[in-house]
Amino acid sequence: MGIEKRKQERIDKVLVVRYRHHDETHEFFTNDLSATGMYIMTSATYEPGTVLDIEVLDGDRRVPIRGVVRWSKKASATASKAIEGGMGIEVVEGKTPDYLSLLAPEP
Repeated sequence: MGIEKRKQERIDKVLVVRYRHHDETHEFFTNDLSATGMYIMTSATYEPGTVLDIEVLDGDRRVPIRGVVRWSKKASATASKAIEGGMGIEVVEGKTPDYLSLLAPEP
């Protein structure tokens, strides 16, 4: 197993994430987020460096942020296994108290 590079604690919490790039909008899930980033499980990936407008949905709450794709992997399938696609996102705008409250443990 590799050395962990993350500096922020990650929270295992499933939330719906809606993200836009130009005229394209996609809706998938995150189950791994922190104060500085998140992993989005998706088949609609973008190249590293792409800026995305993101809404994290938590019940009726919509928390807007802006993120930059830091890495991505495309979904693929072979006869022996399926590989889930996704992107690692760095939050570059929107680290507001509303966003940080998403990191609170479930009651």
